[in-house]
Amino acid sequence: TKALRLSEAIANFKTVVRNYPESEVADDALFELGRIYAEEANNPEKAAEMWGDLIKNYKNSPYATNVLYAKVKELRRNAQAVSKKQKKRFK
Repeated sequence: TKALRLSEAIANFKTVVRNYPESEVADDALFELGRIYAEEANNPEKAAEMWGDLIKNYKNSPYATNVLYAKVKELRRNAQAVSKKQKKRFK
């Protein structure tokens, strides 16, 4: 099932990060963990945690730039949504 495959993927990526943090694929694993949590598992808090670890521990990773860009886009969307709600409230 899809849930089982996601669970296995998460476990495998976490193993890479935990056991091989110096490997050249550890940042890939954290990025994919964040993506899975954000897009497949509907768990944005866990996605943010994984991507936060990526930015903190792998500053020079090309994924760090992608993650920061995605976070800025999300913040803008959230700010626009709040702005729309406030405009409706104060009409």
